[in-house]
Amino acid sequence: MENFGLIVFGNFFLLIGILPIIFDYKITLSCRRDRSDSPSCAITLSWIMGSQTMQFPLSSLKGAFVEFDEGNSRIVLVINTSEIPIRKSFQTREKLHRKFINKVNYFLKNPEEPFLFAEEKIWWSFWLMFSVPFIFVGIATISSAF
Repeated sequence: MENFGLIVFGNFFLLIGILPIIFDYKITLSCRRDRSDSPSCAITLSWIMGSQTMQFPLSSLKGAFVEFDEGNSRIVLVINTSEIPIRKSFQTREKLHRKFINKVNYFLKNPEEPFLFAEEKIWWSFWLMFSVPFIFVGIATISSAF
């Protein structure tokens, strides 16, 4: 039991390193109108444990815009008459959010475009830079306890 503190300390670092990887997710919007009888769209939420997809007719997608709150932003889709944020939280990614909505609005304004694929990208490089040192310190601390 003399190394109990090291084990607790190591597990704390492991947890801090793993949580961002577990809880981060990616959102994609894909639409197609190529020779299809019923043009459609799908919003897919993907994370480490799997994915979930919601499909809807392309005709119900009316546009997208960036919503702001205290200097942060999020993407909002207009589906029929509802405004649906694709994430609950606001983030500091306005440039990426604008790129996403520009793709959506360009696709809607140009009926000759057969496909739309827009995604809110995950910052894997950030998570690796953040998580790997915590995981490494956690493993090193726990292994030193034995």
